[in-house]
Amino acid sequence: MRDALHAGAFAAPDWVETLDVAFAQRYLEAYVAHRCGRPTTAAWAHAFARAAEPGHLVLQHLLLEMAAHILLDLGVATHGVAPQDLATRRADFQRIDQVLAAMLDDVQDDLNRVVPGMAWLDRAGGRWDEALARAALVRWRGTAWRRALALDRTPEALRPERVARIDHATARTARRLCPPPGRFVLPGSDRWVRDDPDGVPAVIDALR
Repeated sequence: MRDALHAGAFAAPDWVETLDVAFAQRYLEAYVAHRCGRPTTAAWAHAFARAAEPGHLVLQHLLLEMAAHILLDLGVATHGVAPQDLATRRADFQRIDQVLAAMLDDVQDDLNRVVPGMAWLDRAGGRWDEALARAALVRWRGTAWRRALALDRTPEALRPERVARIDHATARTARRLCPPPGRFVLPGSDRWVRDDPDGVPAVIDALR
């Protein structure tokens, strides 16, 4: 995003940078609240709870974080920094999709190094898995954009209630992506696509 901003990829770069900061801040606030034992959103609470449990796939952890951050945080942050007419920023919002989609191959290569089973799936899927990942990213971000517009049309007094509904809808999606222990186990997943034996720190180092 920094490189795209410097390259002049956006019509309103100041707005895009402000959105970037506000978007990131929502995750940081959720993380600090969780570490301090304070309540956080339902979507982030589900993601943080699953992060403390063994047996989930690395891919599930990534999808949980993406769900909470895109389906909830992005729409709220976009509305929070909206100009008088949010619709005028749609083109820049969609250009961010292109920047993120261009990063997917590198992220997948890093993930393949950490989780050998994912490398096998990547080879078996050819280019289809990359196409599906890009489509999913664009679809989720499209949902975030529609939610931002909906918040923009909602009277101020009713916005907290609408944000709460978005949060609970996102949490339902998250529970389908990665249920709590005992609800669903992918047969054999603990043997062939599980976390790296060195645990979460090794995965983060590889993705970094």
